[in-house]
Amino acid sequence: MSDSIIRQQHHQCREKLSDALSALGGEASDQQVDMLSELVIQAMTGPYRLYHCLQHALDVAGDESPREILIGLFHDLVQQQIEPHMPINLAEFVAPHVREFLPAHLGGKPTLRLNADFNDDPTANMVGIIFGFSPGQELPLLAQTNEFLSALAAVKSLEPVLPKPELLRLAAGIEATIAFRRLGSQPNEQLLTRIGLASELSGFGLAADAQRDCVRTAVKVANRDVAGFAFDDIGAFLDDTWRLMGETNHELLLSTNYTVRGYRTAVQKMTGFLGSLDPRVVFRQFDDEPDSESYQDLVTHAGLNLEVARLYLGTKLVTIAFLEALSLRVSTDASVAMIMGDLSSEARLADLSLERHLPKPYRRIEPVGAAQTTTLQLIEVGRASVSDFDLRHSPLATIFLHHLGFDGLDRALSKSQEFLANLAGARSDSDRVRAGQEYIASFDPELSRIITVAIQKVFELRTKRFMTSG
Repeated sequence: MSDSIIRQQHHQCREKLSDALSALGGEASDQQVDMLSELVIQAMTGPYRLYHCLQHALDVAGDESPREILIGLFHDLVQQQIEPHMPINLAEFVAPHVREFLPAHLGGKPTLRLNADFNDDPTANMVGIIFGFSPGQELPLLAQTNEFLSALAAVKSLEPVLPKPELLRLAAGIEATIAFRRLGSQPNEQLLTRIGLASELSGFGLAADAQRDCVRTAVKVANRDVAGFAFDDIGAFLDDTWRLMGETNHELLLSTNYTVRGYRTAVQKMTGFLGSLDPRVVFRQFDDEPDSESYQDLVTHAGLNLEVARLYLGTKLVTIAFLEALSLRVSTDASVAMIMGDLSSEARLADLSLERHLPKPYRRIEPVGAAQTTTLQLIEVGRASVSDFDLRHSPLATIFLHHLGFDGLDRALSKSQEFLANLAGARSDSDRVRAGQEYIASFDPELSRIITVAIQKVFELRTKRFMTSG
């Protein structure tokens, strides 16, 4: 990202924040606005923030209302699965109310608990009521906790400058961005009840009609937070998916020699997540926000995009699992570059990349329906933009998809899951190699030959270049 774009984002953040505070009756000095904007910018520009970044916060904030702007800017301050440590400026507002406890047993993960005197602070108490947390409670791992800590940091940092009712609205808006609730859990009604309780018990009063309006605003921002699921451009949606993979699988970002296993694990986790996601839990509706026609359109788009993502990721998982099975012959921790060659454009032009030695698919499939047609186009042509750790297009997956067909993809995916389960349960390298051989044997020998010959050519050219260098 260029310096000019970064400066523009920082300027937008400060201007949006300043205007929103003024519109909501906030009394903030220039110094306070600078401190608050720096808090957001520092939190949202960490080294692993590929998706949950400052641009995402600006997009979710929008330009329509000051309340939506505040919710959008502050809703993702904390992302524990992305960043191992919270920025000091952010921790200042969270640490007085939350403690980290190390488990008594070895190998256990640290847990977060609310302090026993959590309710002694009226503002913190209000946030706890909105999220349904009580003093001394152990916070759930990741689920809800990111949003809770973000809301706590937001209201405590804005407490000196915002009226109390606006702090309640902010906390409720951030709570609504907890995504993908269980179907039938009625998160809107639950939030409305908690807003009423917080309004009554904590002194952050909102009238009944304002409470419903608070939920409508929260739902509007929450839907904007997951707007990518309804993108008309599925390639852009998959771009977001790849950014999320990079955020939560740091090996893919920290090394040019990330492993086949590391990449496969990232694809496998995302395949499992999106494959199990019901489009009806992605977007929310409360009262007339959004109207029924618009809401149904969002759900329909999400359903199509999730189906394409399932097919696309399934193809990628079958392909990388096959490469992992092959790589076990030489190493249990082989890098992608070792098997596929360097992914740089220079290496591809020098014939040192696997794709340069892959023939055109010797079988061609005819997709049926929008999901299959879009999936094939994405596999062959590519996602909307280039990833730092992957090719935009998928030449190897193209061969697999044309060979298997969409009818055979589910069977191959089932075999892949069986292989990966055997791999996870293997006790020795020989068991892993055996599991890999069984997986390879489940494919057409001609497909295996094409891939192994291409890999062999990459190895031979590398060896030749090494022997003739200097």
